[in-house]
Amino acid sequence: MQSYFVWTGEDAPSNVVHAAQIDYAKRMLAGTPHAGLPILSAVAPFKTGYTPDWFTDVAAGPVALRDAADLYTYPNTLAVVRVTGATVREWLEHGARVFNTLKPGAGEPQPLLDGHVPSYNFDAIAGVSYGIDPTRPARTDQNGAIVTPDGGRIVDLSFEGKPIDPAAEFLVVTNNYRADGGGKFPGLGGDNVVLRAPDLSRDVVVAWIKAHDPVSVAATTPWRYAVTGGPIVVGFDTGTAARALVGERPKLKLGEGAKAGYVRVTFEI
Repeated sequence: MQSYFVWTGEDAPSNVVHAAQIDYAKRMLAGTPHAGLPILSAVAPFKTGYTPDWFTDVAAGPVALRDAADLYTYPNTLAVVRVTGATVREWLEHGARVFNTLKPGAGEPQPLLDGHVPSYNFDAIAGVSYGIDPTRPARTDQNGAIVTPDGGRIVDLSFEGKPIDPAAEFLVVTNNYRADGGGKFPGLGGDNVVLRAPDLSRDVVVAWIKAHDPVSVAATTPWRYAVTGGPIVVGFDTGTAARALVGERPKLKLGEGAKAGYVRVTFEI
């Protein structure tokens, strides 16, 4: 499992965390007034290249417990919030700020990422499915204020195969940082927390790995690109170890212009 290709929609490390979080929340909330609500999971890809060696890279085979720190970097505790479908959408919109606003029809590869939004503020929410259209302007600014009232980047947001009901209620498993307002996500700020777990999120992941050895998860993400006027060629910088892996992914190519210590990957969205 590795995080070199997160921005192409390949993210097995986050799926380990999703599975661990959902399993934990189901057990902790059993018998409570919240137990009958659908449980979603929000996870951001932490290690995506802040420095040239800042990537998750877990060797094939059994996942060792020492790998848990590579899968979950920060000392957060697990938390669960109760939100509406409308808040789920705004949550995803705020995370979609991570992408540049792309221009259809440009000849050269365009930088995919904004560069000012850290990857730990790009939450993917498992349990729903949705498209992201980076040709549209971001809906929120860095403080969570809505700057594009009539638009946004999240399209075709669905739950169990149907458009999400803005009034429906969901439980979203996340961490204490996000639940208490970290990242300025709309609708979050501590008031709707229904579980503040005593356990570190990393320890939750460790326990799940122990219980599910050998670990096997998909690399797919709940999101996909859904651009207007595509396809568009984009590029992003990633770890040098990706050079040997690009050939296994026919849709990806090595590009030029990477920062020192990185390689550039290009692909169509």
